[in-house]
Amino acid sequence: QNSNFNNSHIGPQMPRIGGWKRGENIGAGAFGNVFMGLNSDTGELMAVKEVAFHADPGKMQESIDQLEHEISL
Repeated sequence: QNSNFNNSHIGPQMPRIGGWKRGENIGAGAFGNVFMGLNSDTGELMAVKEVAFHADPGKMQESIDQLEHEISL
């Protein structure tokens, strides 16, 4: 097993979801952190972006709009 993908990277609020494991932090941007990801079924590597949203509903919609814009680029 690659040392970048051990369960110590996955805390109680970040469980393994759907067939991939979160690895080391490989970057950060305006909207969140980017982690190395490992597809548990195929062994393929991928980048996974973790995004935090505001609890305030007005600011949450603004965050969603900004993220959708980033995805469209």
